[in-house]
Amino acid sequence: MITSAAKEKEKCTGCGQCCLAEKCGAAVIAFGDKDEICPALRHVDNIYRCGLVLVEQEAMTHKVLSEPIVSFALGIGVGCTNECKNGN
Repeated sequence: MITSAAKEKEKCTGCGQCCLAEKCGAAVIAFGDKDEICPALRHVDNIYRCGLVLVEQEAMTHKVLSEPIVSFALGIGVGCTNECKNGN
């Protein structure tokens, strides 16, 4: 079962609503703006995760990257922005 969306400023629940509503700038750069649903959106362990962030985390594990550039740009870890207007 997919978790429900977080209220604004609460910890992300991995509902995927923000990514389903609109592709972020990083996804538009990586994949273009033709697809309606972001091709980077991954369903992992019953939550949605950003595939670009997953690759970035793996690169950091292997010391290919020293800082989480995509995660920082997307605000990962700062709490839900509720920009998807999910009604919470």
